[in-house]
Amino acid sequence: MKRPTAPARRHPHRRRAGRRGPAWGWTIAALTALGLAGCAAPPPPAPGSATVPPTAAWTRLAYDGGEIAWRHDGSACRLHWRGAIHGAAVGRLRQALEALPSTACRQRVAELEGLDGVLNDAITAGSMLRNRGWDTMLVGSTPCPTPCWLVLAGGVRRAMPDGGSLLLTPLPPDADFARGPCGGEPSRAQQLTLIRYLGAMLPDPTASALHRMVVTADCRHPARLTAGQTRALGLAHAP
Repeated sequence: MKRPTAPARRHPHRRRAGRRGPAWGWTIAALTALGLAGCAAPPPPAPGSATVPPTAAWTRLAYDGGEIAWRHDGSACRLHWRGAIHGAAVGRLRQALEALPSTACRQRVAELEGLDGVLNDAITAGSMLRNRGWDTMLVGSTPCPTPCWLVLAGGVRRAMPDGGSLLLTPLPPDADFARGPCGGEPSRAQQLTLIRYLGAMLPDPTASALHRMVVTADCRHPARLTAGQTRALGLAHAP
């Protein structure tokens, strides 16, 4: 009786070896493709490494005797005012303030350089800045006469650099207030306007002291206050 023939023995290791070739081939091809893709495209930027936008350009408005410029850079709004203070200048200031998005301006600084002019317009300008929540800061080396520091007084916060100085000049003449001879006292109407404005902008000791200084000012020898004296008086602080 013939014995049954045993089935042919399989070699599993050969079968696995046969599968290994295609698997390794696919892996190498995939890695090569990924490597080439990595060389072709740079990795995405890390969080927080976004490119900082360039500083915003200044918008400039010239007027007779001066210029007002402003810019909006992120949440900071900055205004630079240089020159004469009169009705046209106040109009330019209003135009600049309306052009700046007040809701987006978390920081508002008005830089004042070489200002001089008349009482009414200086007071109007200072009131406009205070009502819109602007800080003021003196810049440049030109001394700041009375109309200039009246605008400075309108700032919510008022900064003065170490090299700055104030001149306590008499109130200049304008269309509404007549002036006497050099060294004479301001008119009663001028004094009333001045004390009301200073009282609204500054604490009482500072407002009263400045009022007395202006009333007794002499245009031939105007008193000068250094930055330290101005800060001690309470009109300004260090930048």
